[in-house]
Amino acid sequence: MKVQTGVSSKDLSTLKEMAELEKHKESMEASKMNEENSKVEAEAEKAEEEHKTDVVDKIKDSLYSVAKAKWETCFLKPDNCCVVKAVRKLTN
Repeated sequence: MKVQTGVSSKDLSTLKEMAELEKHKESMEASKMNEENSKVEAEAEKAEEEHKTDVVDKIKDSLYSVAKAKWETCFLKPDNCCVVKAVRKLTN
């Protein structure tokens, strides 16, 4: 016994093709979104890495400045050195 739906086999095949095209279109849109998301993530990671590098460079520069100031204060001018002053106070 065959059920009559009022839709021909040609119409059914057309509907199947349209459904397949819709699925393909959705998968293409999803892949585009994935690519865009991966690009955004890569850019964010790159910006974060650059920020980390900048912070490390600033820390190194500040440590160098402190060491240079101590060198100029203590070793180049020993009369101003805090250690020399403390020893002089103890010996007096």
